[in-house]
Amino acid sequence: MSKYCIFGDSITRGAGDPEHGGWAGRFLRERETGSDDRVYVLGINGDTSTGLLARIEVEARARKADVIVIMIGINDSRYYGSKDKPETTLDGYRENLTKIVAIARTFTPRITMIGMTRADETKTMPIEWSPEKFHDNATIASYESVLREFCASEGLPFVEVSDVLTVDDLGDGIHPNAEGYRKLFDRIRVSV
Repeated sequence: MSKYCIFGDSITRGAGDPEHGGWAGRFLRERETGSDDRVYVLGINGDTSTGLLARIEVEARARKADVIVIMIGINDSRYYGSKDKPETTLDGYRENLTKIVAIARTFTPRITMIGMTRADETKTMPIEWSPEKFHDNATIASYESVLREFCASEGLPFVEVSDVLTVDDLGDGIHPNAEGYRKLFDRIRVSV
């Protein structure tokens, strides 16, 4: 029996896909069907690496995690009005990743990092539901570059998802629709 803790933000939580629960909800149903495995979907809307750092130890301990999957960073790349006002600086993001993985390793060596999807900039410059916030693909890519380099230096599996979705798969510009989440699930499930 494995206990999977899947940490992340609203894309991990499955925002916009109430029927299937996003990629992680699909993973939960597949993994728990006919097995003793347990899957805990621990995505929080708007979460950043700073938020995850504050909660990963308590949540992993409470669930006795022996597999940890992390998809975090797209909200870190968000900025307010201009690129010089990021949610999290690139250096801050890197520092948070270092601390998050150090904590995760106290529970298990089985850690997988998931990359970042991209945005439909016609709906995220600014974000329709929060016009003071912006997401653009170049900035998201720069944060993912930090994540990719971090995974390489730490010997962690990295699952590329930046090429999975098209703008037709993004309901509100950031969150996938049901078809987009199915595509993410198909990519991620074989690597976790």
